[in-house]
Amino acid sequence: MPLVTALDAVPAVRPVLGLFEGVCTGAVDGYARIAGKPAMTLLHLGAGFANGMADLHNALRVHSPILNVVGDHSSGSFPTMRPSPVTSASPTGSS
Repeated sequence: MPLVTALDAVPAVRPVLGLFEGVCTGAVDGYARIAGKPAMTLLHLGAGFANGMADLHNALRVHSPILNVVGDHSSGSFPTMRPSPVTSASPTGSS
């Protein structure tokens, strides 16, 4: 992802790996509130974003300065992947 590569080259950006989106979104909200600085998440589209929505709702209510980047797998990996039920389901529930 070009954005991640570009941010890695910026000394002022400190990446912190989180293994669950709910923890990541809660942590960036806490950091933004305490430090008074913007914080950023990089979440996966679908379940990843959904797992963090409650924390992001709370952050929105108190105006925490958060940038959320929500992405999907790189397009080069699509031919080898099974379709995601989140992105392949029709509005009626049938695929």
